[in-house]
Amino acid sequence: METIKGYKFILENMKSSNGDHTWEVGKWYKYDNKIELCASGFHACLEPREVLEYVYGDKFFLVEARGEIKHDKGNKFVASEMRLVKELPIDKIFKPFAIWCAKQCLVNYEKEYPNDKRPHEAIQAAEDYIDEKITLDELNIKISAAWSARSAAWSAAESAWSAAWSAAESAWSAARSAARSAWSAAWSARSAAESAAESAWSAAWSAAESAQNEKLKELIKPYIEDIEEKTNLILIDFNKSLISKAKKLKINSQTGDIIKFHRDNPDTILCSASNPNFTMGGGLDAQIDYHFPEECKKLRKGKNQIKGNIAFIISVNDKIKAT
Repeated sequence: METIKGYKFILENMKSSNGDHTWEVGKWYKYDNKIELCASGFHACLEPREVLEYVYGDKFFLVEARGEIKHDKGNKFVASEMRLVKELPIDKIFKPFAIWCAKQCLVNYEKEYPNDKRPHEAIQAAEDYIDEKITLDELNIKISAAWSARSAAWSAAESAWSAAWSAAESAWSAARSAARSAWSAAWSARSAAESAAESAWSAAWSAAESAQNEKLKELIKPYIEDIEEKTNLILIDFNKSLISKAKKLKINSQTGDIIKFHRDNPDTILCSASNPNFTMGGGLDAQIDYHFPEECKKLRKGKNQIKGNIAFIISVNDKIKAT
């Protein structure tokens, strides 16, 4: 059964904020009734930036979902089955994220007020406090200075002040202040484009959110690199077009993936792609060539030969017998 990954906040007592479900890490749970977005079933977000719209607790988890799944418009999803895979450290992810977001606001602010360093100093102080370089009293002094900068103007100043405050506040409440800092950074990007057309500031907002999502992924990555799926592959000898053997490789894959690996060293992955529309049996070589012409050109040894075997993933985490 295919699974998808997502992100979710839960309460300190391991319960969902909405409803009365109690979670146990690694255990699959199934909702037997009809699932509906924002109403019933197990909810999570596909992207880490999206989950900041739903900070419903003080524990942050990578989750897996399967079964029936319904998606919102890019915001969240609900599933009939879900499990918590691993708790991710809020402080180590969202505190530096809040600082990063706050810094994004400074560009527009300092264009208008090049001599006012108070928001910059407040953000730097928050970073120094998190790194234990300054005391709480020293941080509070910078926060007070940044507060007075709020009245300087509305667009750039408001975003910079709000981001500076959120960055400082991240020392206490990482996830919620990170969400506010992210919003301020996105608003700052939008404000900078206000003089242009509606689509211009909409694009600026989207670009800011996209950059935030990539930054969060970067911060999360070190904590999930050790999570590997043991994926069962059927290996197909490209030249003979026959199923030759079954082998387990530790790679992150899902049902329908196609993997090219080196003929003489099957553990060396040459390239991969997700969910192509392949069928088993005759003509597999032609299908691969059709769907991945550029990859095949790079891997082609002769006119009609691919340098490397082909692994087609029939299913994930299910036992497969070679025939």
